[in-house]
Amino acid sequence: MGLLDSWRARRRNSEANENAEVPGNGTLWADPVAAQGAADRALKAEATKAWGKEVARRANAVEADCQPGPGASDALAAWLTDVSVQRAGSRPDTHRKRRTPALQGAIPESPSPPPPRMVRDASEAEEHATDWVRHLGWPDAQRTQASGDAGLDVLARSNGGVGAQVKFEALPAGRPVLQQLAGACLGAGVSQSIFFASAGFTPQATAFADGIGMALFRFAINGDVRAFNQPAQRVVAERWRSMQPTVPVAFSSRPARTESPRQPKLTATELDYLKTVTLVDFCLCCARIPERRTREILEALEMDGGGPMIAVRHDELVELRSRLLWSKPEDYVWGSSVTRNLRAMMRADRSQANGPA
Repeated sequence: MGLLDSWRARRRNSEANENAEVPGNGTLWADPVAAQGAADRALKAEATKAWGKEVARRANAVEADCQPGPGASDALAAWLTDVSVQRAGSRPDTHRKRRTPALQGAIPESPSPPPPRMVRDASEAEEHATDWVRHLGWPDAQRTQASGDAGLDVLARSNGGVGAQVKFEALPAGRPVLQQLAGACLGAGVSQSIFFASAGFTPQATAFADGIGMALFRFAINGDVRAFNQPAQRVVAERWRSMQPTVPVAFSSRPARTESPRQPKLTATELDYLKTVTLVDFCLCCARIPERRTREILEALEMDGGGPMIAVRHDELVELRSRLLWSKPEDYVWGSSVTRNLRAMMRADRSQANGPA
């Protein structure tokens, strides 16, 4: 038998096995491993379908209880995947990195925080603090002269004005220096005061700053800057809100793309599951925020941590994300990281409910 005849014989035997039918068993498989694989896939597909129906049932029950407003599902999905809710004429920003579009004619020009830099002396600390004041919403911020600065290291007149003091010292800043800054800002006629310190602040200084609305920031020698009290977090949150697109936006970065393989996409089942997740579980398990920090954020925003995510309003979602992102490093990618954690949480819930898939 030649090679061609041998190939034809194997082909006929394969077709006969594929087409052979037996009563009650369906197709007669020649390969038992393939038969078992097909059975496993069928069971997995059936379990996935059943799980999707269960999640949809939970989501419908939650929506019936909280009665969310129109478009709440779209807003929730857009908020999670880092895509702003689109209006007529706007274009989505689908970069993998967390970017904020610049509004037409709006300030500031730089939506990204100043890059970290080494801070080795007081002069470099003042330069870095000046960059941060500009980023926080005062683009005309300038360093004052070393002599005759009246206690202000950074001064700006736009948006009501701001005065800032910078301390590059080994000990935490105390209440007296904060009182000096408050008096200097009052004399300069500015509405906001900001204090930057390399070693943090004493409890007495923090209590005083909270009482008068002074924003406290702590910076490290590597240039990392963190909000130290509630007024500072409000300044950051207000800055984030000012950059949200409420009108058709003009992107100053590279042209936006309508599709991106890197952009996380929620399936219908994942979106239904997200609706049922409580706010505190989302912060702890999906955003991976420590429990103490989660409690502080929810108390500051006066939000019910036990309520489902679908019940949170869109303006509250924007405020919440600004607080959560401030608790993360600058290279943290919101959409992909949170979506990955959400899927892991859903798999664990599914395993507990229906057994391993």
